[in-house]
Amino acid sequence: MTNGLIRSALQLSKNVVVYTIGASDVAAKLQALTAGLEERVSYDNRPIARLHKELTASQVTIEFDGGDKATHGFLVHGPRNEMDLGFANKLNFKKTSPLRGELKVSRPFNKTTEAGCFAGGDCSSMGKILGASVAFGIFAATGAILQLQGSCRDCRLRDSLRVAGMGGRVRHKPPTQAFSQVVQDEHDM
Repeated sequence: MTNGLIRSALQLSKNVVVYTIGASDVAAKLQALTAGLEERVSYDNRPIARLHKELTASQVTIEFDGGDKATHGFLVHGPRNEMDLGFANKLNFKKTSPLRGELKVSRPFNKTTEAGCFAGGDCSSMGKILGASVAFGIFAATGAILQLQGSCRDCRLRDSLRVAGMGGRVRHKPPTQAFSQVVQDEHDM
């Protein structure tokens, strides 16, 4: 996940400093993942004492143990997430791995391993990114709605489309035929 954060930050900045807070083994692993980016990515293993938000724009000053300081235009933080999914254990949901703990889902509608249950957002996605969480939540809601409406069999949409024509008529036809029929109905008026 940190490799992804580094590459995302590089889209916003010419250079990125990765602070590993004394974990030189983590820095070594990340350096291998970011090979070829050495001129843009540097690593600092010094322990951080505190962070200070500057009054100027989005600048942040990092104060290290020992008193040294470094100021940056912005700070990206990838906290270690531990999902609190006690309810998932009670419901026997399967998880992706014991380390990360996200719920195992099948895409696109995020159906869990338990019938009738869907999961969206951070609990079913390795990437804890707002836009992705919203999108996965929408897919989960769509899956639940389709299942409740009976329009989804094993989360595969049927190959027919209901199109309401003029006068309340309902036609069941494949999408291309249904669309051309609706266009034809409008010309018949």
